[in-house]
Formats: sequence, C-alpha cells, structure tokens
Amino acid sequence: MDHLMVKLKGRGQDKIKRLMSDVAIYNIDPGQLQTVSYAPDHNLDNDCWFEIKNFSEETYCLDFLKRDFVAAEHNQMPAGSIRDMRYMFSVQGSNYFFQKVTPSQIMRKTFLAFGEGVEVERDKTRVVVHEIPDAIYAKESDQFFFRNLTTISNIFKGIEELYREATEEETRDFLSQPFIELKGGYEATKVGKLNRQRIALAMESLNALGEEEKGALFVYIKDYCDDLNFDEQNKTFEVCDEGSLKNLVYGIEQRFYSTIIGAEKRLANSIVKL
Repeated sequence: MDHLMVKLKGRGQDKIKRLMSDVAIYNIDPGQLQTVSYAPDHNLDNDCWFEIKNFSEETYCLDFLKRDFVAAEHNQMPAGSIRDMRYMFSVQGSNYFFQKVTPSQIMRKTFLAFGEGVEVERDKTRVVVHEIPDAIYAKESDQFFFRNLTTISNIFKGIEELYREATEEETRDFLSQPFIELKGGYEATKVGKLNRQRIALAMESLNALGEEEKGALFVYIKDYCDDLNFDEQNKTFEVCDEGSLKNLVYGIEQRFYSTIIGAEKRLANSIVKL
C-alpha cells in the first residue's frame, strides 16, 4: 500500500506522521530518469536529474530510508500541526518521493472549487503539492535523484558537502602557483563563491597531471583564451579579476573546444563524461 507521510518540526522518529494511505501522488518511474553524476557547476537539462549511487552508505541518508518502511509505526498527523510541516514524502512501493514544505506553500484562503459544479470553500488551509518532487530515493537500486542541492539540503542534513568550495588556504595556495601572476590588487579574499568552487575542481585536475602535461595544458589555455594575458618570458597567466580567474580554471578543466566542422571555438558550460 502507498502512503503519504510528513516530517514535522523537531527531531526524532515520532516527528514522522502519516497523512494518507492508499494514495500515489507521483507518476514517475525512477528507472526511466535521465541522470548525470552530481557536479556543482553542471547546468542540468530540464529533463535530467543528478544521481547518487549507493545512497544508503552516505552519512546524509535519512535513517528511516535504511530500514524497511512500516506505516503502522507512525501515528496520524495531529490536526493543527500543518504549520509544523517541514517536508512530505510519498512512499510508493519501494520508491520515496520527497517535497520540501515552506510557509509559502501553506495557504489559508477562500477557494472556488470546480468539479461537477462550483463550490465556495471558505478559510480552507491548503498545501501546494508540486508536479515534480524535489528528490527521489529508489530503495531497490539504492539510487538517489535530485535537481537542486539547495532545495533538499534542509531534508538531507550534510548533503551540502557535495558542493565543495576551496577553503581560504586552498585558494591562496592555488593563486600562488608559479603559472599565475596576480595583478591589480586581486587576491584570495576577493575570490567569489563560484570561483572557489571552480578552484576546488581545478586543483584536483592539476594534481593529476605531470609536468609535461601541464605544459601542454598551458599552451591549450593560451590558444583559446585571447582575453587572458600570458607572459611568454615568465610563462605566467595574468589574473586580475573574477573573469580572468574563471577563464583560467575553465582552461584547466579543458572546457574550451572547437567544432569539427567550421573549427568554431566554444566553451562548454557543463560537461558529462561519456
């Protein structure tokens, strides 16, 4: 039997309550989703989801997802608790569909209800249910799917660790690399959130390269980034602002490419390993 459950404000298993039974809210087959592995700077296509495999092994996996679901262990949500709702989840077979509940989704208004006729519903409290859930957990395959990390971070505590940014020390270390020359007073404290995220990825890429490969990479960056000044004598790229730093780390990630036909130079905003 399918169940619609809710998590109320507060901690503990007893904060999980039953809303309805024998109802399936979503008509989505997780096995048919188009997915990519999570990458902080990946721009998802509208019909695509991020995927985390072996989700039950992650520290941010909810405890009740690691056990068999037994609806009878949970009481009915008390009347008057609607403002305490934090998220809902629909248990449909072995799949769990999650939706975050915010105050803006809880409305108390007078509605016109259209069915066979029209009825006035005065001072009714309604919760908006989105057509697409915020996250899906497929228990049988132990796969987790989501589209927006920020939206689900209040449900799955700690999942924001996926969104890794370079620390202040790591940012300083990166900017002190011998192939970088800082100009115009630009320094680690002026590096924004997005570039710190890009630096975290670029450092991993750089650390995997040998000296000869780094040399080839710098030639590649110089060829594609006309706006990024390169000192031929000192073999350094000039980094003076957020834009030049972004071009450099995009180059380290080999985001630039040319089309086969026409040799048009392009930048890949997102990449998927084939």
